[in-house]
Amino acid sequence: MNQKIAAKQSWGLPELEERNKEMLELAMEIWACPATDFIPAEKEFDSCTLDDENYDLTGRDIAKYSYLNAEQPVTSWTDMFEHVVKFLHQKDKSILTGLAYSPKNNTELAVYVSDNESELRSALKIDDHVFVEKNTSTALKMSILRRIFALYEADPMDLVFYLKNADAKKSSDASRYESRRRYWEYALPIIQKQHIHRGTFSGCNPTTSNTESGSFGISGFSINCVANYDNARIDFYLGNSDTTKNKSTFDMLYQHRNEIEGKLGISLSWDRADHCKASWMSYKLDGVGIANESDWPRMARFHAECSDKISSAMLEYLLDDKEKRMAVIVGILREWAQSRNDVNLDIVRCNRTYTRFTTDEMSRLLPDIPDAPSGWNTDNHYFYEIVNRNGKTTYIQLAISSKNITDVFRGICDKINKYYPAKAGIEDWQWRYPFKTAAVEMNEQLNKEEIFAGLDACLAEIHAFEADIASKISGEN
Repeated sequence: MNQKIAAKQSWGLPELEERNKEMLELAMEIWACPATDFIPAEKEFDSCTLDDENYDLTGRDIAKYSYLNAEQPVTSWTDMFEHVVKFLHQKDKSILTGLAYSPKNNTELAVYVSDNESELRSALKIDDHVFVEKNTSTALKMSILRRIFALYEADPMDLVFYLKNADAKKSSDASRYESRRRYWEYALPIIQKQHIHRGTFSGCNPTTSNTESGSFGISGFSINCVANYDNARIDFYLGNSDTTKNKSTFDMLYQHRNEIEGKLGISLSWDRADHCKASWMSYKLDGVGIANESDWPRMARFHAECSDKISSAMLEYLLDDKEKRMAVIVGILREWAQSRNDVNLDIVRCNRTYTRFTTDEMSRLLPDIPDAPSGWNTDNHYFYEIVNRNGKTTYIQLAISSKNITDVFRGICDKINKYYPAKAGIEDWQWRYPFKTAAVEMNEQLNKEEIFAGLDACLAEIHAFEADIASKISGEN
């Protein structure tokens, strides 16, 4: 090789490239690539379709998706969302363009589509002057896609998601998504317990997002708990589809700033955000982070207590007298359920209208069916529901879901229906309500002791009903 170099009259880039080519050819001749007919096994993934509304995607990562039998690997749910929306938009540009330019109070979907990227928190450009909000949870992305599919008259079953192994762990416990998930698994029960009187976070589950959002029945308004690596934060978020409503609400609350902050004993950060559709008020705790588990108790307590106090202070100005009364009633009903040892409250399945619980005796009659989610997405296929519709009376009813029940379970339901016929006694039923207690009157003063006494009487009716139905079913066996 040295002799060949010495024979050259010059040594520059052409000569180097010639030498490099010769060395590669020689190396490939000496170390030839081995031939094999081995084909590695294709990895199998869990899968679901866009039509599977009850499939829990919490904490699941996407590996790829298939639409109209064409597979596409992706790095995230946002990546998939972008691909699919852009694909549909190319089929018919008039649909999303029309949404982008439509008044934002026309449909719930219009709030996530805009002709101006500054109106969205994190805009995904679909086309010139067509932007879609991408800073959303996985569940909300699914909801937006279902509504878009409906506009395009596309079949949601044609969109299949392939999910990474749910048991796969991140390489480090300090990884961003795993840390978030584990923090919310720790903090959410504490936050939910603090808000039990209002149920603000009752529908939340641990996610890999840095934010958990609680709602209180005002469209677009929420209280957000944010967990970062350098702080914890509370946002009272005004994100209605109507920008004018957000700004006018912010201005009204700002007029009461001194009163609100006086009640809270803290100073909030007030951001009208004129460049955005939404406005918000924030309060943060510095010097903590989700990467340090020793900070979690302090962060969870901050998220629970401050979110509750800030919600209470703001809602004082946002709710009318009827709404305030309904909120007080919800608190009383849940407090009663918590106080009873023979009642198993399921706070996650509660909302403003229904306070749901189970009892040990009814769970013996109607046992759980594992891996067969009910209409509430639970293993149990019944709930007792304390119904709060009008703020004047309440009662407790037994609700049974037929979704995914076994033949044995259906047979028990038919026996119950034999002795306590439900009004909807059809064969192909989805829901049955075979039992209802007497109504409990709630006076203007909402005397808690009187309401508790009325609910105790309802529970006595339930115990009598359970004893009677157990006796009758036992007599048949």
